[in-house]
Amino acid sequence: MDTIFTFLSEHQAFFLGIGLLIVNLLFLVATVLQLPGNWLMVLAAGGLVLWGPEPAMFSAWTLGALALIALLAEIIEFASGSAGSRISGGTRKGAFWALGGGFAGGVLGTFFIPVPIVGSILGACAGAFLGALLGERNTGRSMKESIRSGGGAAAGRFFGIIGKIGSGILIWFIAAVAAFVP
Repeated sequence: MDTIFTFLSEHQAFFLGIGLLIVNLLFLVATVLQLPGNWLMVLAAGGLVLWGPEPAMFSAWTLGALALIALLAEIIEFASGSAGSRISGGTRKGAFWALGGGFAGGVLGTFFIPVPIVGSILGACAGAFLGALLGERNTGRSMKESIRSGGGAAAGRFFGIIGKIGSGILIWFIAAVAAFVP
């Protein structure tokens, strides 16, 4: 029995690294579902820095880089629907409404379109479209201009979601490499 405990204590960092890979993979799925999975991956890595074996599995620089990637992904996702609306010729009001509509649509799509991942993404894109459309119509713009702005908002939101998922993959990869490479 002592040999098992000796083996586990000697290979603790390896097993914690494997555990981190698995947990972060689940958090990556959460990111795809429009949940804060990127931040949860950063917190998991930070937990290993604080409570993991000595020496720390990650440097402060690595942890800071992971947090910066997560922050940039949030900013990109948050602003992408508004930017898409503005690029398509929309007004500030339409861009603002696209922002709120994208958020509301993502939440509603998750619950009302019971297909994992698809419901959240479709809801967010549809919400950004409808938000921009309503915002543009409230400013007195024509239906054609409003639809164009809404389409830009939906496309922007979609690419923002893709960017956030890509950032999550990058966070997972960096944490995986840092867990096993000294």
